[in-house]
Amino acid sequence: MEAFMAAKFVPRDWQDRFVRDYQTNLKKNFLLEACTSAGKTGGALYAYDFLRKGGLDLRFLVAVVPGDHLKRQYSTDARDLFSMDLYYSGTDQRLNRPPTPNELLNQGYHGMVVSYQWLTKSDNAQTLSLALKRDVAGKVFIILDEVHHVSDQLAFGQACEAAFPDEVVAHRLMTSGTPFRSDNNRILGNWINYASVEENVYECLPDFRYVLADALREGTIPPFSFVTLAGEFTYRRGEAHYDGQTFTNAQNEKQLTDALNTAIFVEGDWVKTAIEWAHGRMKRDRQKGLPECATYVRVPTIQAARQMKERILRLTGENALVVVSKDDDPNSSSSSLSQQDSSKLIEQFASETGPTAYSWIIGVAMLGEGVSINRLKYRIHATNVRAPLSFMQDLGRLLRQFPKDDPEPVETLIPAHPDLIELALEVMNEVSHVIREKEEGVNSGSDANEAQGENASTAISSFEPLASLEES
Repeated sequence: MEAFMAAKFVPRDWQDRFVRDYQTNLKKNFLLEACTSAGKTGGALYAYDFLRKGGLDLRFLVAVVPGDHLKRQYSTDARDLFSMDLYYSGTDQRLNRPPTPNELLNQGYHGMVVSYQWLTKSDNAQTLSLALKRDVAGKVFIILDEVHHVSDQLAFGQACEAAFPDEVVAHRLMTSGTPFRSDNNRILGNWINYASVEENVYECLPDFRYVLADALREGTIPPFSFVTLAGEFTYRRGEAHYDGQTFTNAQNEKQLTDALNTAIFVEGDWVKTAIEWAHGRMKRDRQKGLPECATYVRVPTIQAARQMKERILRLTGENALVVVSKDDDPNSSSSSLSQQDSSKLIEQFASETGPTAYSWIIGVAMLGEGVSINRLKYRIHATNVRAPLSFMQDLGRLLRQFPKDDPEPVETLIPAHPDLIELALEVMNEVSHVIREKEEGVNSGSDANEAQGENASTAISSFEPLASLEES
């Protein structure tokens, strides 16, 4: 194995508090709740490194991440921060199986990174469990990253329970920035504690919490705000033609949904105003000496991503990077990259500096949790996703410190749909902040309904968006 430089990790105050607390409350299962962009990966790896070097007999680390495209990033963080080498390539084609712990240890590895998806395939969970039991039983440290993806009632959770039983594992450290699920299933109920808050209602109990308010107060994340953009919308549903529709005059949920889908119609004026909003702010930032500042535009489909790229070029003269994969839209017939190829594009985008750097990145879901792009300052929510979990994860894409020495505030532009406003208000109330007031044709909204599911559909057979006008 190649020799590594000394580790560069300097723990943040909260990470140090967490590890000290973990050490004094060392138990089989521990849940760390840390808000998006707080540094969960560094905190979890720090805990393992601290305990191992402190005399705990741990021989092998297994980290499980919520996507194959995140394995390399996790492994890179372990190497760069702690000089730990983690195998992340999955099945070794020469062996026709994953390498065993002993094989990896003999090659100088400290452990491996796998995905929840990988564990569910074939006999991977059982094979890994047997190898761990044979080679390093009782000396295995498990990190289950973003564990809210995992329920013992579903495939991911069942695979984790099969791969990491008590007789194999010394400790399981589970991390999440959002320890709740959009369905009614518990997160690994056998390993995570729940408390009854009312009859038949249970709440997850983290063992250590570090929330947005803590992170903002300590300067771990930059100041952030939400800007809302309203509008008037024209669309056709079946034989009916709707003109002058808004988020505030909608009479029911269907009309609200139609208004949102018309707002994010790429050729409409709502999108035009949103692009111009971000472009104007980035021009201002470039004049301040931040040439590589960038905007993330989230869209609902691969087709919308490609159309958005063209719209941005027409309006600003600037090219945008589209990062999508077949997993973003399995029914799409358009050619798209694999997750691995898209991950490389994201890495390249994140590392760009200076005036030649891309200013725009467009995605459907590839820029989800765990993706780190420090130079993002603005986000346009040009999608119909309204789920709290997704909303928080998207916010996290902006909450990196940029520039490092003097972090700038960041902003998210959202449609003035009451569900999205309610989600923004909940976040801002948590940190005792306010939504930005009306400026430059960008409008505040009010009211709220219950948030809808993440998989809200844009393509409705009888629905056709015709036009959107920004509301001034």
